[in-house]
Amino acid sequence: MLGGVGALIATNDKYKSFFVRYRPVLKFATLLACVYIIIYCSTIGLDEMAGGMLGYFNAYVLIPCIGLIVLGFAIINNTQNVVKTKRNKILNTLEYLGLLSYGIYLFHMPIYELGRDIVNGMHLTLTDECLTLFVLIGTIAFSHLTYRYVERPFLRLR
Repeated sequence: MLGGVGALIATNDKYKSFFVRYRPVLKFATLLACVYIIIYCSTIGLDEMAGGMLGYFNAYVLIPCIGLIVLGFAIINNTQNVVKTKRNKILNTLEYLGLLSYGIYLFHMPIYELGRDIVNGMHLTLTDECLTLFVLIGTIAFSHLTYRYVERPFLRLR
């Protein structure tokens, strides 16, 4: 529903120039909302839910962040033909992550366990957020390598 509202707002000529002018701000706010949700869902939220509680701040920020992401992508996507760019970099990144999604699904948990074992074995003290960031980078890098050197060659054989 928010995507439809965003598309209607963005295609309205009255608001289109506003969104084109403040498009970088909207992109940045959408990116911050995505980062917040990733951090919350990977570490903080899991700890709070495991303890049987959910912080009020996080409960009231999570839903608006999801709404901002949907609304932001709808507006960014519908105003991109006005801006003289080849393609939206955010959409290119999301499309590429879609190609890597199977590898990310397969490898995120083994890489997380390996990273946690390495950190515990070396007696390092890392916060959960740092470990999550390293696991995210490692998962995307490993998924990229397997997509490029394993999946794509097999897809060409079709």
